[in-house]
Amino acid sequence: MRKLNSLTIDHDVLINLYKDIKNGMIDDGTAIGMGLATAVNRLKESEAKSKVIILLTDGSNNMGSIPPITAAEIAKQFNVRVYTVGLGTHGFAPYPVQTAMGIE
Repeated sequence: MRKLNSLTIDHDVLINLYKDIKNGMIDDGTAIGMGLATAVNRLKESEAKSKVIILLTDGSNNMGSIPPITAAEIAKQFNVRVYTVGLGTHGFAPYPVQTAMGIE
């Protein structure tokens, strides 16, 4: 049986870790594919009847080394359902559509 990481109640450790966090430590951007792939990695060995990821996104992907469509294909291979909720974008948000010419 695999041991899962648990939350800590050691407040002193959390306070010390928090002190080391500085604004600008990571580049600003959104890596949808990386986030989705990480979530799939956490679920892939689950023995649950249903494996679901709820992806909240504004549809902008401007960082990361895994394209969102690739991460979605990985999720499909591991029978992980992905439900996407679009938010934060005014007007219409782009999304891939399968056509006779391929994915646009």
